[in-house]
Amino acid sequence: AENILSFFVSELGYNDTKVLKMKADLLQISDLTSSLKIYKKLIKENQNDRVALKQYISLLKMSVSSNQEDLNSLIRNYYNEYLEVFPDDAEVWGDLSEIYISVLNYNKAIFCLE
Repeated sequence: AENILSFFVSELGYNDTKVLKMKADLLQISDLTSSLKIYKKLIKENQNDRVALKQYISLLKMSVSSNQEDLNSLIRNYYNEYLEVFPDDAEVWGDLSEIYISVLNYNKAIFCLE
């Protein structure tokens, strides 16, 4: 995988969006914090990058504990913002409903699934 990444870096340059996404994906395994930083940078550059936003939210979800406060913050700051921009994303609505179920907020979970 590193060889493939090196090839694309030489062909497209290190700051190419696709190269950065590939690097962030590789870093998920060993360095979640660095992967999150790359996705955050990509989102700053293009707030409508659906793939980068979804991946960033997914990584954040992995990084937070099952602590109610952390999950509430994640929902408030990222899921809701994402769904304001992309309200047709059924996968994210389903994911959000799972989070609400995990914290026993069944009314909001049902709303997400409707």
